[in-house]
Amino acid sequence: MIVGPGIWIGSCWGCDYYGWYGERWGRYHGGWWYPTRDRYPRTPDNERDPVYGQGYEPYPYAGADNEAFVMPHTRARRSFGAVSGQFFSDAGSTTRAGRFGIEGARGLIRGEAEYSYYAEPVAGGTDRLHTYRLAAGVQPRLGDHAFLVGTMGLRGVVLDNGRSAAGPEGELGVQLLPRRPFGINVTGRAAALSWNSRDYFALRELNTTGSVFISRMELQAGWHWLKVGSNPAFGGPVVGMRVWF
Repeated sequence: MIVGPGIWIGSCWGCDYYGWYGERWGRYHGGWWYPTRDRYPRTPDNERDPVYGQGYEPYPYAGADNEAFVMPHTRARRSFGAVSGQFFSDAGSTTRAGRFGIEGARGLIRGEAEYSYYAEPVAGGTDRLHTYRLAAGVQPRLGDHAFLVGTMGLRGVVLDNGRSAAGPEGELGVQLLPRRPFGINVTGRAAALSWNSRDYFALRELNTTGSVFISRMELQAGWHWLKVGSNPAFGGPVVGMRVWF
């Protein structure tokens, strides 16, 4: 399907074929090359070629307004990565937190790593909590304007006295890209942690952010909620930035 304007690249008036021009797949016809949406369509000339799977634009809204970030069939760019940093302020206490994460996908497979540091000034010192997570899963496409995130992995917490707990975690989220330059992200996580590998307690987390994309930078603002066991939950605004590559 031809969806873009033509680009003049030659003077072969009788030529008519599909092929690559840079990183874009398209049709060359009468001296003009017409790009598709970076997909790999089947034509009579390539019926025996392999079918390529899910791929990505360099970052959301990198192309024209009608181009999806997650493409169902492409061989030009099969992966992406992103790093993010966020600052959190608890609405019900003096707790503050910083979070750093890295994520990426190749085809349908996704991986994530994240570290968070919480600090609350108290009489005589500061209470600290460290959390970390490593996860892998899938990132299926949901049409041209969204994708789903589903992972399983390891979640851990470490107290300032060195005591630590860890256990399995599950994650489910959705990233919406409704209209340039905006984004919406909603992610829920749940983990079963144990201090002694016998008695488990729950960790639950919910993150909701809205964002504005400026080229490869995504400016984020939203709400972060975290509850560890029977302790009072953290909940408050979060701001941050994610950089895509």
